[in-house]
Amino acid sequence: MRSRGLLLAVAALAVVLAAAELALADAAELTPLWVFAVQPSLGLLYVGGGLVAIDRRPSNRTGLLLIVGGVGFLLSGLVNTGNEVTIAVGLITATASLAVIVHALLAFPSGRLERGAARWIVASGYVVSLVLQAPLYLFSPAPEPYDVLSVAARPDLVKLGEWVQRAAGTVVVLAAAVVLGRRFAASSAWQRRVLGDPSCNCCSGSRTTVCTPTSTAARLICRRPALDRRPCPSRSTAARSAPSSTTHSSTRTRPW
Repeated sequence: MRSRGLLLAVAALAVVLAAAELALADAAELTPLWVFAVQPSLGLLYVGGGLVAIDRRPSNRTGLLLIVGGVGFLLSGLVNTGNEVTIAVGLITATASLAVIVHALLAFPSGRLERGAARWIVASGYVVSLVLQAPLYLFSPAPEPYDVLSVAARPDLVKLGEWVQRAAGTVVVLAAAVVLGRRFAASSAWQRRVLGDPSCNCCSGSRTTVCTPTSTAARLICRRPALDRRPCPSRSTAARSAPSSTTHSSTRTRPW
């Protein structure tokens, strides 16, 4: 119940943030308003998907990544307001959600990054989205109030920063695509078919918790322990719930 309450609180905060963003955009007389409602809608979609994922598999971090990505969409949409503080937040987080999406793709399905190239790619994605974003608002020649973070009007530096960020972002996306392509090529046809449905039975014994795939194909998905901690039914419970293998001689069977 406590976890459900926390999820509902996160959902309520996301809705309030999206509504406040639209209200500020309407107060700033930005038209058409539906255009500025696209980004908050994407944010709510990601947050909702993350909440559903956490509710179904609390120990899986994919839902948390989706929520963070949704919050990134909501924060970046604050640039479409007339308030200097919210505009500053939106300028800083303008492309942060893209890095979170790359993170979620490489961390799928467990929500945890493997050691090696995946971690370097994700770290590079956050550098591209947050660090390389800085020249675009520090040297922006934009009019008020969108120059709230500008220290000097240098369009040449802004243009150079855009090219550097785009080139670095392209490298990050291509590297992520290579890693995902290798994972896909290394899996069997059956594993590819069930990749979106991690059917693992995770049973906890007396001292340890073991995640056992229900099939050979599920081992690719359930390669890490404790994806979902659910106690195994006892043998007596299983025996009571199992149908009896013996039948009475007087019982008639229906032809199927």
